[in-house]
Order: sequence, then C-alpha cells, then structure tokens
Amino acid sequence: NNNNNNNQVQFLSSSGGNAGLALTTVCRSLRPPLPVSVIVPETTKPMVVRNLETLGADVTVFGKNWNEADALARTMVEDAKTDGSGNTVYYVSPYDNPLLWTGHSTAVDEIIDQLSCNGGDDDVRIGAILASVGGGGLLSGILEGLERNYYRGGGGGGGRRSEIIRGTKVMACETEGAASFAASLVANSLDSENNSNDDDDGDGNGNGNANEERSLTMKRLDGITSVATSLGALEVTPAVIHRAHRHQRRGRCDDTSAGGGE
Repeated sequence: NNNNNNNQVQFLSSSGGNAGLALTTVCRSLRPPLPVSVIVPETTKPMVVRNLETLGADVTVFGKNWNEADALARTMVEDAKTDGSGNTVYYVSPYDNPLLWTGHSTAVDEIIDQLSCNGGDDDVRIGAILASVGGGGLLSGILEGLERNYYRGGGGGGGRRSEIIRGTKVMACETEGAASFAASLVANSLDSENNSNDDDDGDGNGNGNANEERSLTMKRLDGITSVATSLGALEVTPAVIHRAHRHQRRGRCDDTSAGGGE
C-alpha cells in the first residue's frame, strides 16, 4: 500500500549495473510504479546509467568503487528515517540477501530439469558450472541449488536429480584485482582447525543457515584494480564461503564412497 497519508514507499540500491537494472524493472512494472533510486560507482559505463534512467530509476553516480556507492546508499536510507517526510525507503542489497540466492539457485533446477526430461541419457552428469563472482550472490545461489538437489530425498539420496550433480565442480571466476572471494577462501581453508566443523544444521537436508555458522576471517581488498571495473566488491558475503566449504566437503564424501567400492 503506497497511499496511506500520502506517504511514499521507495526502494534504493547500489549497483554496478545488473542488480540496479533488475530492481528498477520490478519497481517500475508494479501498478502503480514505485520510485527507485540506484547509486552507481564512477566506473559504471555511461550506457548502463542511460539504461537505468530510461527504465525510470533516479541514478546517482558516486565513489571509486561499488563499496563506496553502497555506503552512500545505506546512509541515504538511514537519513530518510529522520528527514521528516514520512516516506519509507527500503535498502535492497545487490548480492547479500537469502532471497536473491534462492532466486539464483533456480538456474540449477532448470539445468537438471532439462537434462532429466524426455527420457534423457541416464549417464548424463553436469561436469562443472562456472559463475562470475562480484559479491558472491550468484555463486551462493549456484551452491544452494546444487545442495538442495543433492539432498532431495534425504541424506544425499535424492535419486536421479542427485546423481546428475554428483561430482559437479563449481568454478568461481574472478579477475585479477577483484579477487575478494579467493582471498577469503584461502584465509579460511577447509582444512584449518577453525573450519573443521563448518557444516549444515546436521539434519541431512543441506538447509543449514549459512549466516549462523562459525565465524570466519573475512578478507577485504584495499581496492578494485581490475579492468572489469563494474564487477567487484572489496569483500564477499560470508555465506558464500560457508557454502563453498559445504560443497567441498560433499565432494570429499563422494570421493571416499567411490574409493570404498560402494
């Protein structure tokens, strides 16, 4: 409801492009359309800014990188709480939200559905999935989709869907100068003592809350020096490290089972 006492609901996000375009498309497609503001860093291509404005977003260009643009976005949301306008402004993260991860995860469902339909080859497997990494939202979703389908049926016995993804590798792709995921993954090695029990909630369905697991040592880059200026966050969401650990651990279990002649 956007008309109580003439108060206005507005959405605000930071983005290097795609997330802002998605949010703007949704907000402007509603009836009545909702106002949306997107803060983009100075490295954003002019074409992206024009596309956002054409879709109906109020665009502010600020900061050397996405993190500086995001800091302004969060400040604007907080300021709106006390500006006396009575308007409600919601912050929408471009990558750090469980709803986004679940949305991305359906790409894995679609791949498995296509490989399973029409009496496909029973021996078909997904060898690898490649995902570009900025803040870790897409990769978190890919890992969630693999985990969910692996555990369908309970205890890792999800039937055909589980078999299609058994042994599937996930390749996280970052550019030099924006490799924040790699930095944090190396700092939190699966074999380190601190992460020896980094796992799901223990019920065998792979639905553990990745945000409530043991603490990590997250690494924050000093800056983004990559030529891929719009794809980069100084620090990824911790959830993607937890999920990467669980994926690695399932892979080890699969290898052990195979070696044991099961």
